[in-house]
Amino acid sequence: MKKQATSHADDNDIEKNDNQLLENQHPQYVAMMALWEKDNITIGELHTKTKIDMGCLSVMLKKMCHKNLLQLIPSDIDKRVKYVQLTEHGKAIKAVANLERNNLADTSLLEADEFQTLIHLLDKLKDNLPTT
Repeated sequence: MKKQATSHADDNDIEKNDNQLLENQHPQYVAMMALWEKDNITIGELHTKTKIDMGCLSVMLKKMCHKNLLQLIPSDIDKRVKYVQLTEHGKAIKAVANLERNNLADTSLLEADEFQTLIHLLDKLKDNLPTT
């Protein structure tokens, strides 16, 4: 479900809508980042990568399905297992998220290499958090 932009104003509207899809939804952004890194993974794998509580993750994924960011696909082998797969729209908003991240880097008081170090350290911290 792609929108055709007919003018610069339309492009801005699309970007604004895409920003609103993840606005104030840090866990959704974390899940999207994990899926942009590796798509078509099980809910369990997404939980392991993001450390988001399974109950919260389940509700959040349903909301993200309604926003047309992803779809949940039952496994052919085990119907209890569901795969999380980005939609075309979910893949497309990666560019908007990257733009926002670059804007954040540009407006911070950090140099580019310091900003990358900060991101690396935050990822390392997240990876070492205990699972609940």
